[in-house]
Amino acid sequence: MMPVSAVPRRPVPRLLDGLAEMLRGLAADLTTDLGPGSAILTLERRGADVILPHDRAWADALVLTCARAGLGLRGVFLSSDGGVRRIA
Repeated sequence: MMPVSAVPRRPVPRLLDGLAEMLRGLAADLTTDLGPGSAILTLERRGADVILPHDRAWADALVLTCARAGLGLRGVFLSSDGGVRRIA
């Protein structure tokens, strides 16, 4: 679990590039005798559990970033006051 604060409302290419580099480095650490590891990413915000356009934009960007990093992705979720929902 690695919290990130002060996330911009919309994905920023520079931040996604840095995230891809970090995830690329984690991929080897997540590999076990059973095979390559994967990540679960969760966006967290206050408010209802309605998936907003900026939530969808982040989820789409995170899916592409994991693919670029060569890291498997189990899902992107939204955690809000209303609960947890899968976005991608």
